Formats: sequence, structure tokens, C-alpha cells
Amino acid sequence: FSLGNPDLPPPGQQPESGGGPAACRTADLRLAPGETDAGAGNRAQILTLTNAGTAPCSLSGYPAVSLLDANGRPVSGVRSDQNPGTATLVILPAAGRAFFDIAWNVVPNEAEGQTTCPTATRVTVRLGADTATLALPLTFTPCGGRIRVNPVRATEEIAPAPEAA
Repeated sequence: FSLGNPDLPPPGQQPESGGGPAACRTADLRLAPGETDAGAGNRAQILTLTNAGTAPCSLSGYPAVSLLDANGRPVSGVRSDQNPGTATLVILPAAGRAFFDIAWNVVPNEAEGQTTCPTATRVTVRLGADTATLALPLTFTPCGGRIRVNPVRATEEIAPAPEAA
């Protein structure tokens, strides 16, 4: 999952058009938990990205989100899927914030033999072409083998779930 927009350069480089700030570098961002939401067996968690650098930077697209267990190992059997959404360019001034959220189900998928759900204790996030990651302690139990990741945006509201087809 790439937070990079093909129209944006890799982190630390200026856009070719010269019209906007460089893509945010992971080293200049801080990850923190935001609001949560729950209902009907579903959970959502906003994650906040703050520009700790001294210059404006830009973000767009989907972050790559991974879950780790208490031993620091990847949580097996849980994948990150991109929720359908529109990725927009977000310009972060120094100390500015951007947001994305993850959503998951907390009801075991008994039709597939799941009686308990794995426990994640840490979330890691990779942004665009930057290989560095941000990590956040966050304990939750995603059921059904997946979490859904929404694109980065400028507002803190939890993104709506896609309509059932």
C-alpha cells in the first residue's frame, strides 16, 4: 500500500511542477491515536500524522499498515485492505495534522472456523517510497482476517464505510 501518489515525487523531493511542498518524510512525522468509533461489531480508529518538521510537506493516498503482536512479530492471518475512497493531496504546514483511519470487525468469522480473534498490540505505518516506519502501541483484536485502511485526508472524521454491493 503506497501513500505515494504517482503525481508526487518521493519523500524529500520537490514536485516537478514546483507548485507544492515536498512529500512528507517519515522522520518528520509523528503518529498518534485519534478518535474511535464502535457499532454492530465494527470498530474504527483514527490515526493522526503530525508534521514535526519546520517546512510544509504533502501527503496523499493510502498508508501501508501492518499489525504486530506482543512479541513484535507480524499478526498472522490479518491483511490490510484499502477501503475504496478518493485520495486527495493534503498539505501539512509545520505542526499541521493529517488523518487516516483503520477499521475492523470484532466478531469471529465462525463460517470460516474462527472462534477467537488474534490480538495486535502495535500498529506500524509506512508512507510512500520512504522505507522508514512509524509505530504506535495500539491493542485490538481484528476478526475476519482483515483490517480496512482509508486514505489520508485533512479532516479528523472517520471515513464512511463503502456501501454494500
